[in-house]
Amino acid sequence: MRATGVLAVPVKAGFFFDDQLAIRVGAGHDGFDYTGEPLIPGFRRVRQLGEAVSVLLVLDDGQVEFADVIHVKTPGPGSIGNTSRRCCWPA
Repeated sequence: MRATGVLAVPVKAGFFFDDQLAIRVGAGHDGFDYTGEPLIPGFRRVRQLGEAVSVLLVLDDGQVEFADVIHVKTPGPGSIGNTSRRCCWPA
């Protein structure tokens, strides 16, 4: 069997991303969520829905195999930020 095609499909993850920098400098905690503005570039909120990509391999016999890949859950001050939109699919 050989792979004849590859598809990368953006999906929502089963977890969330936290802007650890905003949390460490005092973002308010409001139950499950956080208040305040995000500080790491690329974040739209301090806690936001996680993003992932499903990778599907199309095989020469018509079968499709798949796997899910998720981005880092908690980028923080030492990271380069939330790069999921830059590296995986257009915004």
